[in-house]
Amino acid sequence: VRGCVPGEVSQTNDTCEACPNGKFSLNPSNSSCDACPANAVCPGKAAIVPQLGFWHSSATSIQLHKCPNPKACTKDRKALEDLQGHIATLNTSCTDVLMHSYTYSDEQCIDGYHGNLCGQCR
Repeated sequence: VRGCVPGEVSQTNDTCEACPNGKFSLNPSNSSCDACPANAVCPGKAAIVPQLGFWHSSATSIQLHKCPNPKACTKDRKALEDLQGHIATLNTSCTDVLMHSYTYSDEQCIDGYHGNLCGQCR
């Protein structure tokens, strides 16, 4: 029997259940899914997607920040969801996570902006 992975919880010792829409789990040893943080959309599993105009530092951060220029933080959120799914499957080597964190951070910003809170012009 495999162990649970991020996005799943174990209510019993031998089963893993994926978190449903509106909830998430970053810790596979939890017995229940967490409620979606304010200013985010949680499509299930481990995904925490900032609402338009909001930003977070990594795919696994539950702290969401309002962007000083909200329009800069309005890139396609479906792409973020897909990228989060990929990050959750990594072996979590420092290099892989760091590389994908930079990609993830910039993936929240519309063209012409990048960096923390999409606050830097390109």
